Amino acid sequence: MKGEILGLHLESGADILYLKVVKAGGNNQTKRRFWGNEITHSGGAIIAYFLMDAHGKVKESETLNYLFPYNA
Repeated sequence: MKGEILGLHLESGADILYLKVVKAGGNNQTKRRFWGNEITHSGGAIIAYFLMDAHGKVKESETLNYLFPYNA
């Protein structure tokens, strides 16, 4: 059923976007002080994607890296 639906969209000239999260993660950091605690978070992800036309030709592709440093 899904194959039929995909085939109908490809016949109309639609493009296909393939997206994959290669790696993702993060950490929490707690600073303990006399007057209170401070909690910060750091995280990041590596994402790969490519865009194909209906004939299987790759129109665009890229691997993106995001890193967000510790913030309050």
